Amino acid sequence: MATKAGLIQEYIRDIATLPKEEPRKLRFTVLLASLFGEKLATKVIKGTEKLVRVYRKDKTGKGFIDAYYGDAVIEFESNLDKMLEEAQRQLKEYIAGLWEQKGKPFPLNGIATDGLKWQLYYPKRVENASRPWTSEHIELRLVESRTVKSDQAEDFYFWLSRLLLRDSLLPPTVQSFEEDFGLQSTAFNDAFPTLTEAFDKLSQDSEPKLAFETWAKYLRYSYGKFEPERDLFVIHTYLAAITRLLVWAVFSKGENEGSLKETIRAIFSGDYFQT
Repeated sequence: MATKAGLIQEYIRDIATLPKEEPRKLRFTVLLASLFGEKLATKVIKGTEKLVRVYRKDKTGKGFIDAYYGDAVIEFESNLDKMLEEAQRQLKEYIAGLWEQKGKPFPLNGIATDGLKWQLYYPKRVENASRPWTSEHIELRLVESRTVKSDQAEDFYFWLSRLLLRDSLLPPTVQSFEEDFGLQSTAFNDAFPTLTEAFDKLSQDSEPKLAFETWAKYLRYSYGKFEPERDLFVIHTYLAAITRLLVWAVFSKGENEGSLKETIRAIFSGDYFQT
């Protein structure tokens, strides 16, 4: 039986010989079935050529997303080097259409690929953009760029698993943690605007104000001269939140008593960790 690395190496050899977008997309679908099983791959296939209404200036049209599964919008091209701008344009158009369809932005990953080269983007709506949203209202921030290589086949398997299917636990390495929760991750990109908005609204309330002043004081003790910045405080708040959730996950093994909302409140108030 072929190993996962062997399946990916075979995929690399095959897809390099395919000059057009559609065969490359089909070969990738076969790879998913080989790596993750037909049941999981079928869920991805169901999102193939998903129809979405898109808005272009003063008219509407139809767009067909190459693949849409979970929070991933995937645009395939025959050659990403040559077609990158077109792939980015289409990703913006589809994401704007999906957000318009739901009536509000929600977390998505935009992926441009030719099957070998992959660009992962985090989309953000331009501030004060009026509806209906179009591709011009979407900014794409490059989060990750990678090329599938034979000697890194296993890394590509774990990357796909993390991004699309997560069929198994990942090795707890520094790299995998950074990819899931680091400052380039989707988790951080989703959390940062929300935390920033919350801080701006509540920064003058007694408890957040005291937390900010105490944080700044400790950093001055540690680093000497230090000018406290909102964004750095928000980043440290995010990292502290991730730390608490990880400790809770270890203690509880992911199980909670009562509602999830009550558990989250206990984690962040500190009540959960009282002995």
